[in-house]
Amino acid sequence: MKSILTDYPQPKESLLRFAHELFDPVKQGLCITCHFVSGSGKRTLVKCIMREHEFLNDVFGKELAKTLFVFVDPDEVLADANEAYLQLMLSALLIETRKKKIRFSRDLTSNPLLLLKQYLSELVEAKWHTVFLYSDFEYTLNLSPSIFRNLESMLSLNKALISFVFLSTTNLLDETVLPRFHNLKYAVNRVVRYHALLDHDEKLYVLDTFLKKYKITLSEEIKTLILKICGGHTQLLKYAVSALSEKGDVFKKDSKNVVTYLQDHPQLKDVCADIWSFLSPSEQDIIKGLMRNGSLPQNNSNNKDFLLGTKLVQQDVKGKYGLFGDLFSQYVEQKIPQETLTYDDDSSHLFLGTRQCSDAFTLQEFKLIVHFVKNSGNVISRDAVGEVLWGKNSVDKYSDWMVDKIISTIRKKLDRVGFPSDKLVTLKKRGFYLEN
Repeated sequence: MKSILTDYPQPKESLLRFAHELFDPVKQGLCITCHFVSGSGKRTLVKCIMREHEFLNDVFGKELAKTLFVFVDPDEVLADANEAYLQLMLSALLIETRKKKIRFSRDLTSNPLLLLKQYLSELVEAKWHTVFLYSDFEYTLNLSPSIFRNLESMLSLNKALISFVFLSTTNLLDETVLPRFHNLKYAVNRVVRYHALLDHDEKLYVLDTFLKKYKITLSEEIKTLILKICGGHTQLLKYAVSALSEKGDVFKKDSKNVVTYLQDHPQLKDVCADIWSFLSPSEQDIIKGLMRNGSLPQNNSNNKDFLLGTKLVQQDVKGKYGLFGDLFSQYVEQKIPQETLTYDDDSSHLFLGTRQCSDAFTLQEFKLIVHFVKNSGNVISRDAVGEVLWGKNSVDKYSDWMVDKIISTIRKKLDRVGFPSDKLVTLKKRGFYLEN
């Protein structure tokens, strides 16, 4: 393994590619949303590009001289309120205009929204292209919905010379999120990018950068193990190296010790928890399904696009899908209750935890246990059981003896696959229910 180290957080060619990914649409006067995985170095990357004239010049050329970049960081907001967020935008704009020695006419109001619109109108008149970069834009979902109308009113002043770059670790296109932006949704989904986790060369570069920073040396075997465990996630790589820097040289040469130590390290588990917490319920369900059956749902969805685009979910050379690293895979597996029966609609299989157990049941038994699973905790009458087993012919074919026999067989098979049969409860004169 060889790599060349510089002061850049990623290889120069990767940063240049990212600059074009982010700003090519902006140069055309468009808004763009760029999605990131939590902890993948979003802020570091963006700030690196913003301070390096070479990257911006490669994108904008002569137009760079009349382009104003305003970075809006919600970590600096003074209160969780619309006015405070608008004031943050105003302060960030004034900092950048002072750098450019841009002067505005006399302020006629103290209202931050009206001041922003006044200043933007004057910048448009002077042919300045103003680009707002909203870091962690998902923060605005905690504010009053009127904030999106405020932003849309600013953008409407001149959509060719005012651009918004939405940077988010939450999928803003999720069906539960996008409608909340009201008319701003047309800017949010105008151009969408997914910034992927590190590829192989980038992983090696970043790993070597952290090894240099923490002044430790690892064997090629241990470096390969770390890349496998952490995948292309910047923060996981950083914390893994940091954790190993606290250990002696003898410890760092033992691959089994290293793997066990990193798998159990609380800081690395916290990073995985952060990644998981930023995913929508739909994305979490897709990942759980992937862990169970190794496949993705057939339908096209923004949630699946988010997981594939960011490389949280990756496809190997054999076409098999999996998660980006062993640590996150281990974390997700622990999120799936191993004692719970689940029916996966996409694969039409029954799972106990992550183990497929469909083959343990005959077709009739399978239909009935799936019905119980889908209605866990609800009482299923004997008549309903008959309809599941025999459909339209249940009146003619119904038999208490046959129902009891099938229930008894299902209980035995549940015990065999590892699910306690006493959780399939018989209620006298009422029916059955499954405690799942």
